[in-house]
Amino acid sequence: MGSLPRGISASRGAAVLGLSAWTSPVEIWLQIMEERKPGFCKGNGFEEPAPIEGAPLRWGLAFEGAIIYRAEIGANLKIDPDSYEKFFSHPDHDFITCHVDGLYEDGKTIHEGKTTSSFYFRDNFGEPGSDRVPKSYQIQVQHQMMTAGRPDSILSVLVFPDRVDSYEEAGLELDMVDPMIWSSVLVQMNHFHQYGIEADPDLQKMMIEAYLDFWEVHVLGETPPEPEKYSDVVKLVTDPQGTIVADEFIESLASEYHTINAESRSINKRKDQLKTKLVDYMRKNAEKSIEEDSVEKWILRDRTGKKLHQFDGKRFR
Repeated sequence: MGSLPRGISASRGAAVLGLSAWTSPVEIWLQIMEERKPGFCKGNGFEEPAPIEGAPLRWGLAFEGAIIYRAEIGANLKIDPDSYEKFFSHPDHDFITCHVDGLYEDGKTIHEGKTTSSFYFRDNFGEPGSDRVPKSYQIQVQHQMMTAGRPDSILSVLVFPDRVDSYEEAGLELDMVDPMIWSSVLVQMNHFHQYGIEADPDLQKMMIEAYLDFWEVHVLGETPPEPEKYSDVVKLVTDPQGTIVADEFIESLASEYHTINAESRSINKRKDQLKTKLVDYMRKNAEKSIEEDSVEKWILRDRTGKKLHQFDGKRFR
């Protein structure tokens, strides 16, 4: 987890396929091109990739050893210490690479450790013991298995009750945390889970085909992928200049954009007007309240008693 990636690594696979919730193909392409040719981005007027950092990464690295310890207990199988961060490249395509968190001593199973929040876990993971994990993690472990030549993987997940960003914002620093003690408490809270994932040859074949296309067209061809979002375009244009004449299709898109923009401003203005009138009506008629149990809030009902709106100092702010 702590080593730098190389080529299309396991952590980049989902983004290359357009399946990452965090990183786009353009962002991965910029990273790869800058690694292959330092100065490539600046020389071509692209935004240089930002360092990969942040609280989730820091906490994930800090808890690697604790997760390995818990993974061994959960699987009833040791992880080879010599396999931590072991590097592999695909036997047929050396630009497809991976670092594994570890290899179990059965010789066939990969260990992959993750930390996450209870919010993300609840919404994105399936029943522990199954193979229902987020698609980006599924791609990551399938990538590892096909690159390292292993048929099985166990994804071990340590779940924090809150987002680690919020811990740091509250003043809790990593040097104040003992990962082994924390992981022990989280295990007792049923916040540690494991998922067994088997190699899927059909999925791996599709992944390799997509990787080859990405590598040949975009990396070797030095051509960026199609932008998925506005921020992708911004990364590809750091010094815009000149005047461009639109074709008929782009003219229609520009017209649609301006129409939507105008409607949005109009809608937001009207919403603000309505919000003002509703709250002001409640303010002016507060002495006519018909409910005594409405504490620290106003409730607006229609003449049949149906609730229309509520003002508690939060909803309209």
